[in-house]
Amino acid sequence: MISLEKFKSDIGSRSTTKSSRFIVEIFPPSILSEIDTSQLTFRCDSSELPGRSITSTEHRTVGPARKRPNQSGYADLNITLICSASFQEKKFFDQWQNQIQSTEDFKFGYYDEYISTLHVTQLNDELQPIYKIEVLECWPMVVAPMPLNWETTNDLQKVQITFAYRKWDEMETTLFGVSAPGEKFKEEINKRVSSSLSRITSSKININKFIKL
Repeated sequence: MISLEKFKSDIGSRSTTKSSRFIVEIFPPSILSEIDTSQLTFRCDSSELPGRSITSTEHRTVGPARKRPNQSGYADLNITLICSASFQEKKFFDQWQNQIQSTEDFKFGYYDEYISTLHVTQLNDELQPIYKIEVLECWPMVVAPMPLNWETTNDLQKVQITFAYRKWDEMETTLFGVSAPGEKFKEEINKRVSSSLSRITSSKININKFIKL
């Protein structure tokens, strides 16, 4: 039986991982390769580390049936972005969806041209990457409705994207090509986020809460 003291000792010695320490990198599909999506990284308000499920079929010989694995399944991935004054985040995903299916003739594009990849990285308190995944063959399945309301004067406009994808793989836990990106990353994200939010200083948002550093 685990004692309370051992539990407290383990928590104290190995610390914990916070859900607020993360980074998402979204890469454009080949058909939109000229678009710089690096700013999306610093606009990502929430994301997920997607899970994996293994479906099963029952196999019976004699006695109770055994469940045997059949195939892997991956749930859709949801990401929320804070919109800039230019609304470029919403416009980008509208454009991406238009490459999937045109709103003019409703013809579908070529799969290999509109799929892309994205990376989701879990960071520790020192902003070091400790777990990183690559989401393969992803595309924006849903650009969610965005509410408008006269009463929410200081609320930030956000857009939620639901990605469909084929699978995800775990990657080596390195970030920006360096082994210790903490200070460099912290300096860069503080600079970009502060610049992005300078026009909304009257908002109720807590900048420290937003960047979670």
